[in-house]
Amino acid sequence: LGRYLFSRPTKVHALGLIKSRIWWFPAPTLISICHQYGAKIFFEQAFRWLVPADLRQLSSAQVDMIGVGTYVTLARLKGAIAQHRAIILAAEEPQFDKYGAVGPRHCPVCWNNEACAEDWHSAWWNSVGRALLDGRTPQTWTAALKVLASMHCGRMHLGCRQKMVEHIQGHEGNGVLSEMIDKVSRCLCNGRHCGV
Repeated sequence: LGRYLFSRPTKVHALGLIKSRIWWFPAPTLISICHQYGAKIFFEQAFRWLVPADLRQLSSAQVDMIGVGTYVTLARLKGAIAQHRAIILAAEEPQFDKYGAVGPRHCPVCWNNEACAEDWHSAWWNSVGRALLDGRTPQTWTAALKVLASMHCGRMHLGCRQKMVEHIQGHEGNGVLSEMIDKVSRCLCNGRHCGV
């Protein structure tokens, strides 16, 4: 590819073809092309594809393709994401007290507010906690909420669980992560050092 991209029109045409078939290329190859030819048109997308990847699965050739600086920034970003997930999990959504004063109120047909609040705590840790902190395949905030919405919560009334899930869905658990990934990929794309 390199020997044919000497003229600007040829380079623009070739990069446009790559962008139109971006899903055919592995992320390290795309990042290598971006670095080699100063093309920024698909760097951010390729970097986003690398974020969920297990760094241990990247071969040394792939690490060389993405470059040491990008690799180190990616590793730091993944550490920041893990820390963010732990913070989200530790900041459990306010559970109901026995009178329903914290968070959304219990549904009118809830038969035991105190038991409902206890089971909410258990459901939070057993669904959202496991999904976000799973060591092998950590899930996103959205996937963790799907697990929570689908699980049986013991003595928690279905209406109360639904109210809490709707309340939580209004929060931006993944919004901060998306902004962080976008900011880091833009910094790298522009050749700046990113403090992650």
